[in-house]
Amino acid sequence: MRTLCNPAIEPGTALFEIALVLFGTTTRPATRRQVTVQAATANGAKRIVRAFYPRSASYEILAKTASLLPGPRADGAALCQSAR
Repeated sequence: MRTLCNPAIEPGTALFEIALVLFGTTTRPATRRQVTVQAATANGAKRIVRAFYPRSASYEILAKTASLLPGPRADGAALCQSAR
């Protein structure tokens, strides 16, 4: 599954699983989809989904993973060491 992201709306610092309903037509029924979105906040993730799927509604945050930004290492060592 492809991860949706839009840096113009919000930078992607965490992954969100979002369930949404795509509106149908007279010949095609409405469908429920689950997508992965890369955003900083839950509201930003919903805005990105709305931009990719304009004919959608009922956005539900199913899960949020940890931040994608590098954090401090467990052993306390620096991530980047200066060249000597």
